[in-house]
Amino acid sequence: MVRAKVAALTSAAAEVTAEERERQSAAAERLFALADRYTRGLTPPAVVVLAGLTGVGKSAVALELERAAGMTSLETDRIRKHLAGLDPDRPAPAAVGEGIYTTAMTRATYRALAREAATRLERGESALAVGTFVTRAQRDELRSLARETGIPLLFVRLSAPEAVVIERLGGRRAGQSDGTVEVFRSMAASAEPPEEIPGPELLELDAGAASPGQLAEQILARLRSSFEGAPS
Repeated sequence: MVRAKVAALTSAAAEVTAEERERQSAAAERLFALADRYTRGLTPPAVVVLAGLTGVGKSAVALELERAAGMTSLETDRIRKHLAGLDPDRPAPAAVGEGIYTTAMTRATYRALAREAATRLERGESALAVGTFVTRAQRDELRSLARETGIPLLFVRLSAPEAVVIERLGGRRAGQSDGTVEVFRSMAASAEPPEEIPGPELLELDAGAASPGQLAEQILARLRSSFEGAPS
């Protein structure tokens, strides 16, 4: 905050060149945002799972969590393409269960996600895992990690009405996610029923009724409540 204040004052000083005022203004914005992120961040770290079928808005919520709390996401879409030697930001469409979406590749993707999450926790960082998590085995990977490390876990299930998802998928630009309406419907039909998760560890949110920013705030509020009364 002190550095942000100095930069802000410098950006308004008449004796400073226009170029330097612009540079200091940008620095002030960056430093104020960083101070806000630290203030609203999470200590100690947590394992946060953003789960839901393709098209419900997981990536948008993850981006808001990054902005608000500095949580860098581990997304299965990117991990899968990295394992396949592909550019994570370029589409790689395939029919359900084919191409890079075979059962074996999906299993390898979630195992790689769990390993990277463990690395984050070892560094004292929170692990934000983003994926569909449609099978119990995929969910158990991170639930086991949380139990073994004693790190608080929050499993967030995002859902949205089919009409909303179809509209979003229709307007989505080609990129790291290859989700389609066909994929959404296939996942909805084959997803394993959710197991019972203790109430404090589970947060179910309607991603069709709130903005990504509002959803992120609800997630952060639940996470902070889990640390209330914890030793500092």
